[in-house]
Amino acid sequence: MTPNAFSAVLWLTASGALALAWLAWRERPARGARVLTLLSASVALWCFGYGAELAVHDLRRMIFWSCVQYPGIAMLPPCWLLFSFTYSRTAELRSVRDLALIFLIPAVTVLAVWTNELHGLYYAGRVPVEHGALTLQGLVPGPLYWLFHVYSWGCILVACLALLRMLPSTPSHMVGNVYLLLIAAAVPFGLAIARALGWRPYGVLDVSSLGLAAPTVLFGYLMLRRRLLAVRPIARDMVLDNLDHGLMVVNETGMVVDANETMRDLLRCPRLAPSTTASSILERWPSVVAALGEDVARVVEVDVRRHGIRRTMEVEVNPVRDGSGHAIAHALVWRDVTDQRSAAEAIRRRDGLLEAEAAAAQALLTMADTDAAIQQALRTIGTAAAVDRVYVFENGTDPEGRPLLSQRYEWVRGDVSAQIANPDLQNLSYYDAGYGRWHDQLSLGRPIMGQVHEFPLQEQPLLEQQDIVSLMVVPITVAGSFWGFMGFDECHEERVWTPSESALLTAAASLVGNAIMRRRALDELAVSERRFRSYFDLPLTGIVIARPDRTITEANETFCRMVGYARSELVGTDWAAITSPNGVSAEVERHDRVMDGAESRGYFEKQYVRRDGSLVDAHVAARIVRGPGGAVEYVLAAIQDVTTMKETERRLLAIKDTLEDRVTERTIALENANEELGTFADTIAFELRGPLQTARSFHEEVVRIAQVDAETRHYLDRVGEGIEELLAMLNGMLRITRIAHSDVRRVDVDLSRLACELCDNLRASEPERRVDTVIAPAMTVRADPRFLETALDELLRNAWKFTSERDRAAIEVGSEETARGLAYFVRDNGAGFDPAHKAKLFRIFQRLHGRDEFEGRGIGLAVVQRVVHLHGGHVWAVGNTNEGATFYFTLPDGQA
Repeated sequence: MTPNAFSAVLWLTASGALALAWLAWRERPARGARVLTLLSASVALWCFGYGAELAVHDLRRMIFWSCVQYPGIAMLPPCWLLFSFTYSRTAELRSVRDLALIFLIPAVTVLAVWTNELHGLYYAGRVPVEHGALTLQGLVPGPLYWLFHVYSWGCILVACLALLRMLPSTPSHMVGNVYLLLIAAAVPFGLAIARALGWRPYGVLDVSSLGLAAPTVLFGYLMLRRRLLAVRPIARDMVLDNLDHGLMVVNETGMVVDANETMRDLLRCPRLAPSTTASSILERWPSVVAALGEDVARVVEVDVRRHGIRRTMEVEVNPVRDGSGHAIAHALVWRDVTDQRSAAEAIRRRDGLLEAEAAAAQALLTMADTDAAIQQALRTIGTAAAVDRVYVFENGTDPEGRPLLSQRYEWVRGDVSAQIANPDLQNLSYYDAGYGRWHDQLSLGRPIMGQVHEFPLQEQPLLEQQDIVSLMVVPITVAGSFWGFMGFDECHEERVWTPSESALLTAAASLVGNAIMRRRALDELAVSERRFRSYFDLPLTGIVIARPDRTITEANETFCRMVGYARSELVGTDWAAITSPNGVSAEVERHDRVMDGAESRGYFEKQYVRRDGSLVDAHVAARIVRGPGGAVEYVLAAIQDVTTMKETERRLLAIKDTLEDRVTERTIALENANEELGTFADTIAFELRGPLQTARSFHEEVVRIAQVDAETRHYLDRVGEGIEELLAMLNGMLRITRIAHSDVRRVDVDLSRLACELCDNLRASEPERRVDTVIAPAMTVRADPRFLETALDELLRNAWKFTSERDRAAIEVGSEETARGLAYFVRDNGAGFDPAHKAKLFRIFQRLHGRDEFEGRGIGLAVVQRVVHLHGGHVWAVGNTNEGATFYFTLPDGQA
């Protein structure tokens, strides 16, 4: 053959390879389409470059075209390996790391060829060689040349083995495709082996490149006539991999031959190694492994956790037989029957819940004990729903109106802990405890359900404390209002609640809620009846109920005793029969006005006739009670026996005429006695002052001139002290008497200024003392200035005296609101007093401290009391021993 003929064959092959690449590219995204595109492009590049190399005779240009073709030569083995792996599903090499490892040597080879002139590691030498009419490159292989060829032959061998391995599991109509693929690989590979072994009919010409025409033609045939990519990868991907069923094929040696995407998802194994055994990946399901050892079809049911949820799978294990009937493999079809099982279970539970609701309704309607009936209903519903705990919570509100929840009833199964006595579940605030979402959803009629670990974090602690894994809470609505909720707990495993269960349990909750309210209404009615009977039979008031026609229908025992009839005699009797004849007409007239609607209630007096004929005076409070339509249903009357009161009233009226004369006489006598008593006190005081003054003068003279011993001197001092004390007491009595008989002349007085002046006087009398005074400003009162100054001076002197033992004395004058109105006060931090003796404070000549502690004769506070009383006010004190004292006084109408 001439060089042009060889080049024409190679360029024709390159054109076919480019067409093949275009066909493969059109088939994307079918599995293997991109790899086949790259494989065809590599063949085209190799054939085109080698054809160009054969068409030139200059070594330099030969080397150039050699560099052009070598990327195709280097890419062909790894692309063939990738296509074989992809088509046979031996492995899926998609990661960057896997691809980098496969294409590392081809990349190094291309770089080595392009830079060979620098290092000579790929070709140790290049010389032109003449073979007939052909001018070829005579190449001396270097170490990298043999490395690449070993790599290439290895890739081709592994790829062919992968195709051979898929033959047992390949359908008969597709086995021919595999054989043609093997032939496509064998032709150029065989030529390369033959050339390496010395078969060189055209000298150093690379005949393996001529063999690339065979795979180009075969691949074209497979794609155009056998739909290579469209049938095997696309059909498998679109049908098998997208099925909801898991599919797996296990050969007779126990190796997993194939598995679709669903199966790998069930096994949580994204890819299966060629040596994967069925027993290693199915060990979680011994029953499936056992079925693989049998020669008959079996159906096994297993549980699988898929995407974190437990699913029930039905595994159909079918033997795959060859033409002689021998089982050469087993096909496993995994069908998810969870929904079917759940549907059947839901129907069973629905029927059970319907029966449970009927039984619960019967218990709630027939059992007399409310608590026992509700407990029975919860037990029935909880057993039918197959839950661990059922409970009822009732809503309430706190003093601020925020919603609360409290557990009222509970039923638990087996060893589940009861929570009815848990204090954390009583008067629990929805929003403060983090359950505001519950209140918002339940009040709208929406249930709360799910797994506790999926709930908001603030809700989980209290639920986990009760060992709850899953729950459903449904609202209880009574009369259109959100009354509370009923809950169902699972404490051992997660549970998915169905809509039908939610609807049925919501209906059951409403049934229980209405039963609770109905029972409470009946209980309240019974209590109301007992309360009415207790009120009706009150011993102090007679109560009568009569129909609109005045017929008595009910009377209590008090009224029966009042009129002297038995109850049986009064029931059915007309009011007029027991009414005084003088009042019958008024009674009938009043009754007619009530019936006409002119009056609805009334309070009046009347007389009843007792059985013995005597009259009973009574006060009657009557009220009509109307029905929904406005018609009078009955008249209710409360009767009070006032016969004794009337008799007393008549006696008082008889006394009334003489009462005013008696009061006048007693007033005059009292005024005369008070005047005489005051005159007597003044006389005593004045009459005693003269002798006492004389005695004091003689005592002073004797003390001055007498020469006596110590004991006599002591006695004389005691006499002098007694005279002085008696004179002080007489002076105090005179002060009090003058105040008591004085007239009060009220004017505006600046109490703050007066207090400041008095404090300045006290401070001037004892300048060495350190006393802090606080006087409220702008205190103006209406009072007699003389007496007010006297009283305030006594209070301030009292405070000054009793703070004398304090290093830092404090006196405060101010005002504040008290139970008796606006009061003025003088407060100190002095010795204080014992509260048990405060009644003696304002008595004349009474002292709460010894004379050796503080001086004084018990006159000052008595003067203060007389002044305050003279103004119509009150005076009192508050204090404790060694804790100071506060003296308050009021001046009615004294605020300016």
